[in-house]
Amino acid sequence: MKELELNAPGWKFIFSDEQGSAIIAQIKAEQEKNQQTRLLRLVKTTTGRRRIYLFAPEGSSEKFLIKAYLPARFSKRLKYLVRNSRCAQEFFSAKKLAKLGIPAVKAVAFGFRRDSLLPAEELVIEPYLEDFKTFAQLWRELAEDVRADQCVSPAGEKAKPLFRQLMRLVYQMHQNGVRQRDFKPDSILAKKSESGFDLILSDLERIKFYRGPLSGKKRIVNLGKILQSFFRMESCPEMEWLLEGYSKASGWDISQGGLRKKVVLSGIQQLKKHAEQRQSWARDTNELIEKFDQDDLEIRVSREIGKGAVDKFLETNKIPRAGQVEIAGKKLEMIEADSAKAVMQKYFYLRELKIKCRPVLLAVDFKNQTPGVFGLEISESEKTYAQMLNELSRQERLSLLAAYAEFISRLEFFGLDLQDEQMNKILVAKSASTYEFLLASPEQINF
Repeated sequence: MKELELNAPGWKFIFSDEQGSAIIAQIKAEQEKNQQTRLLRLVKTTTGRRRIYLFAPEGSSEKFLIKAYLPARFSKRLKYLVRNSRCAQEFFSAKKLAKLGIPAVKAVAFGFRRDSLLPAEELVIEPYLEDFKTFAQLWRELAEDVRADQCVSPAGEKAKPLFRQLMRLVYQMHQNGVRQRDFKPDSILAKKSESGFDLILSDLERIKFYRGPLSGKKRIVNLGKILQSFFRMESCPEMEWLLEGYSKASGWDISQGGLRKKVVLSGIQQLKKHAEQRQSWARDTNELIEKFDQDDLEIRVSREIGKGAVDKFLETNKIPRAGQVEIAGKKLEMIEADSAKAVMQKYFYLRELKIKCRPVLLAVDFKNQTPGVFGLEISESEKTYAQMLNELSRQERLSLLAAYAEFISRLEFFGLDLQDEQMNKILVAKSASTYEFLLASPEQINF
């Protein structure tokens, strides 16, 4: 991926204070000496446009994150002529949130470069808050503390103040006309403090501002988004803490009755829409799959296997239309389908809804004929629901039946229909405390 070059012609910058100006000047000076790697370190990239650098200025104990983006698609570059780009939105949102007294990361600089009059590269610089963790990380740590100290906090009460503090922050945002449209556990920074927990908003590019407090409808949608992104609509104590926390902060009881139903329904609708969008993961190469053509084959393969392993397999084998194969240590059951791509799309849809299914690791469509064929990962230890029933004692069967009812309930929760003739093909595994169900194939589900 192309490196960040601030001495390239066309860069322009906006600073929130002198600190931002000093950082840009120092990076430029370092790059002129060809010593970029000494102070500027690439810490994260995506298969899209974004790169994140860690910058440690000389003579300072502070560190900074530089979020840099390569040029967007042509259609988006046209849109950025009349509205803020992602980095611009993050920079200006940080300034607005500071004026409103809402805790958020401080953006010290925003830079952009044009190419043929259109927006091209851009960046935003923010302090690196080393003593903070993401909300998700702190949540996991508190859960681990509970498991290690069951006698002190058997119900996970250690995390309850964290979720209630989050709802106080959300209520503060709503009262000030602020809606985070991409609320998720990784977009909030958190740390323990003497008074409880300190929270700071990050990833501000999808924040929207309104002139007054949010309407009831917008609050319901935003709260539904939080349930969708934090829990994927799986019932748990933390979800109840969120609903109770917002009710307590706002005096607007969403923990029960009609308002609760509206929030939950909004969360379901948003999760299903998100799952529909996730079907695009099966379209082209991305962080999860590689898509390539070979002769008359259109191949999509999980990165767990990789294109190289498929190429090596095809040197001495043909893709079978049935039976089992092993590629890169993964055992696959090959099954025909009118469109293997469509089956992989359905798998990604179910995965986003947290409905477990055998992973579709390979999808092969033939350009001049149908059907295609897809490969499901199989495990030697897997058993069908019917097999497991026959092996259990009467008491264990009751536990299995309860877990099965919960699995079917989740399918019905999202309006998914399991084909009756496939019910005995549901797979099940026993975990430490319960039974885990998964579909033998995404094709078992009717949408």
